[in-house]
Amino acid sequence: MDFYQVIKDIKLSKELEKEAQRLNIPVLYHVKSFDELKNSILLNEWRNLPAQVDIPANSQIFGQLVYSSGVEGILYPSKMSSVKKCLAIFPRNFANSSSTIKIQDKDLPETLKNMELNCETYIHL
Repeated sequence: MDFYQVIKDIKLSKELEKEAQRLNIPVLYHVKSFDELKNSILLNEWRNLPAQVDIPANSQIFGQLVYSSGVEGILYPSKMSSVKKCLAIFPRNFANSSSTIKIQDKDLPETLKNMELNCETYIHL
């Protein structure tokens, strides 16, 4: 079962909807399709709601779920570029993993100590 199938039937409580109205927060809605879920996770203005009411944004919740599931990293579209990607890495998830990330750029600062992230080096970050 995929992630969307698990969460698609979650409904907001009436109390939460009323509180959102009281605080003049735009109407909260539940995601009705995979595309809506993806768009809500990749929202450029993701900081607005957490700043207003101290609740995590969908992207923060998704990141915590990814981390908790043991995934070592996730590649996602950059909000600064339409062609580039960003990589979020969860170093602690390398503890029991056979995954490796190695930096191969030759123009790195000499102060960079760890060029490779794996189950032996993650602890040094």
